[in-house]
Amino acid sequence: MSRRSSMLLGVDAFASLLIVCVLVGITPSAFPVIVARDVYALSSSVLSIVFSVFTASLAIILASPDDKFVRFLEDEGFYQEILWGFLLTLGALFVALVYSIGAFSWSSYQLESKVLHQHRVGVLACGGLVSYALGSTFTSALSAIRYARTRAKYLRAVA
Repeated sequence: MSRRSSMLLGVDAFASLLIVCVLVGITPSAFPVIVARDVYALSSSVLSIVFSVFTASLAIILASPDDKFVRFLEDEGFYQEILWGFLLTLGALFVALVYSIGAFSWSSYQLESKVLHQHRVGVLACGGLVSYALGSTFTSALSAIRYARTRAKYLRAVA
């Protein structure tokens, strides 16, 4: 299995699948729309903050290295790995954020239309997407720490 495949199907995916399985066991099939809307609103709020902080962190990491350091990272076999991880995380955050905003909008429309319940699939999908995005963000944060340690190793070697 390639590194990219292992990132897609790694601990993040397993943890989010486990969370969805637990949610399947504890949520009713007819989920109250007002509660679902609150879940989507909370998800949107959390993901908006995480997305903006993550994007800023990514910009700092990508702007900081010089050519020699990038070559050093490639020699260590780490540069492409970290870029792929950040790209995957950025995509996961974006998809989860767009989904939660769309689901919030739909639930608000349902409430205005006097619909009281929606199928739990929407909440389960949101739970899976959000947990995967947050797990991926955590994994990327660990990669950023590894990046900082590698940078320190590089600076010691150059000095």
